[in-house]
Amino acid sequence: MTISAHEGGPPSVKGKRPTVNSGPRAFDWANYILGVLLALMVGAFLILRWKAPAPLFGMGVPDYLGEKLGVAVVLGAWMMAYAVSWFRKAWSPWLFLFNIFSFLTVLLFLAAELFFTVFSSSLPSAIVRLDPTLDPHLPVARSEFLDYLTSSPWVKFKPNTRVRSLGFRGSDFTPQWQTDEFGFKNVPGIATTGRGIFAVAIGDSFTEATGVPTEKTWESLLTQQGFPTYNLGVQGYSPQQMVGTLELYGDRLKPQIIIWGHTTGFEGRAALHADEELVVKDRKVTGGIGQSNIYLEEVRVTTPRPLKYTNAFLDLLKFTMMNSTPLLFTNYEDYESAVMRARKKTFDPTALAWRLTVDSILKAKRLSDKLGARFMILVYHQRELTYHRRVLGSDPPSDHYELAVLRELKSLGSKNDIDVLDLYPSLKASAEQASPEGRSLPFFRLDSHLNEVGQQIVAAEVRNYFLQRCENDANSRFICGPSKPTDPAGAVFRN
Repeated sequence: MTISAHEGGPPSVKGKRPTVNSGPRAFDWANYILGVLLALMVGAFLILRWKAPAPLFGMGVPDYLGEKLGVAVVLGAWMMAYAVSWFRKAWSPWLFLFNIFSFLTVLLFLAAELFFTVFSSSLPSAIVRLDPTLDPHLPVARSEFLDYLTSSPWVKFKPNTRVRSLGFRGSDFTPQWQTDEFGFKNVPGIATTGRGIFAVAIGDSFTEATGVPTEKTWESLLTQQGFPTYNLGVQGYSPQQMVGTLELYGDRLKPQIIIWGHTTGFEGRAALHADEELVVKDRKVTGGIGQSNIYLEEVRVTTPRPLKYTNAFLDLLKFTMMNSTPLLFTNYEDYESAVMRARKKTFDPTALAWRLTVDSILKAKRLSDKLGARFMILVYHQRELTYHRRVLGSDPPSDHYELAVLRELKSLGSKNDIDVLDLYPSLKASAEQASPEGRSLPFFRLDSHLNEVGQQIVAAEVRNYFLQRCENDANSRFICGPSKPTDPAGAVFRN
């Protein structure tokens, strides 16, 4: 080692490197502070977002599990990058740029939130279609296509009006249709052809056939097969509203058969209409008409979420990704959380909602008898029961909510001369015979209603019921012609 002196400077030691401070530099501290600030802002938003009920928009998976898993992966990678940058300083600038980009993105969302709060009419149409409650013109639009009544059903669609189901429900779902001259989902002129209505169906969205073109609903299919069937179903209707609809239109249509479309799980709506005066006063009707219900429970997503426009954008992004992934909702495992949640639901035959439902069924039966029509119950089952075996590999337990409801309906029917037609066996068979890719399933991929395949199954089952009544019941209220019982033309319709 040699020591040399420089003029005007301290001596230097040749062969020895100058020491470098191994602690974090000021740049690193700024990077860490920015990261903590970003984590607090995004974390607070996500906590508030996940605390509010998840919007369904027709989906059968009302939770944030996928989002939470994604955030966990990103957070883990982010923390790992920080750990590596502590020892490898070359990573710090890249991590800082990522933090700056993320921070600016957060500011952009905040600015967009403020802008759309002030100029809500500028909201992109894609977000409005996903969550129409954000549309400032919604109250006016509802007044244009809804009629409010002073008695049950209290609310219905206006005649000859174009209706659109709210929310994003997948590319296989048809959200828009035209009401007929009475305000229901039927092909034009069926009620005024003079041939006579053979059957009417009252019910909620499963009877309305939400998401299916009007000409492909099970009622329209029966009409095409020689059994003119009028659809009085309205999405979101309660048992009391079904009775009110029959009171308004039963005598006008004079059917030979009245079909009570019973969606297992909709009984909870009856309790919401227990006080009819309050329903009229506050217009607190389930009414349908654009609100999503969580499986087997009438839970309406009304809890406000912070930064509602940002939340709506994230919902749009998530559902678009789901719908654009072909295999995502064709694997039965995708429905596992909904199937498991349905298993936990218990049925209480002493509950107010069920007692009110039974009262409504018996009222509809008395109205049918007064009209001289045969009254029957058509039991729809939901996707969570229908796919149970394919999802979990076993049959549903005997105390499953939907099976318990079915037993009660059959008991009620046997005591009151009411036929009960159960769709579960045929829907289950269809689901189990479908291809592994999910083709020919009876329900939509995202939305939980019956698709065109499901409509065909319902039409076939109801048609067989018509023919069996015609063939086996000598005292049937409708007359069979000389044709074979399997020939739809064999039914003679009363004018």
